Amino acid sequence: MKKAMTGFFAVLILLTMIVCTNITFTAHAHSAEAATRLSLVKPSEFEPSAPLEFLDVHDDDWFYRPVAWAFENGIMNGLSTTQFAPHDDMTRAMLVTILWRYAGQPDAGLSPFEDVADGRWYSTAIAWAHENGIVLGLNPTTFGGNNPVNREQMYTILFRYMSFAELTIDLEEDGGSLLQFADEDEISAWALEAMYFMYDAQIMFRYSTMDIYARPAAHAFRAEIAAAMFFFDMYATPISIIIPPTRDN
Repeated sequence: MKKAMTGFFAVLILLTMIVCTNITFTAHAHSAEAATRLSLVKPSEFEPSAPLEFLDVHDDDWFYRPVAWAFENGIMNGLSTTQFAPHDDMTRAMLVTILWRYAGQPDAGLSPFEDVADGRWYSTAIAWAHENGIVLGLNPTTFGGNNPVNREQMYTILFRYMSFAELTIDLEEDGGSLLQFADEDEISAWALEAMYFMYDAQIMFRYSTMDIYARPAAHAFRAEIAAAMFFFDMYATPISIIIPPTRDN
């Protein structure tokens, strides 16, 4: 499995180093949902229009711009008008709703999951994600919307969204290295390709330049998904699919 040596810098460093990445893009046709998504203010051009009112998000936090971008684009809301809760766990229902908003809040039918009641704030989002192969559920009848989403689930779901929206990232063939996560044996087989892809694409959150741990079972936190979507949107250009995700999350 080819791995490009992109060396994911800590998110704060990457804000200033993005122009140096060795990732390339090629444009192709894309879906109506992708067209809606691309109408957002691009992260590379984004500056907050006003200071955030969240008391737990400060302008010197590494996640300030991603949170401001997600909030101003209507992709993520706070838990209240003054609390964003950046370090709180992200649930599976929250993550899918964020992607649904990112896609332009498309209509959908009913999901097959017995634990997803009709008319809830996440019902249409989960039905849409299931219809398009973005989520498969914990089993055919259970989605587990209130369960914290772990990192391997989160990055696999993002990876599947890229497949649905015909978005992916071509990695340079030259200058690569065969990175192996120090905890690869802890990654589920269905998540392995997605985890390495998101690492190489510089979307996976890391704690330092030298961090080579995937932490697949760790709960994803709200600021982490804001940063993932921020850089995901910065990189995302409509292009062909490299690795179609086919396994469960």
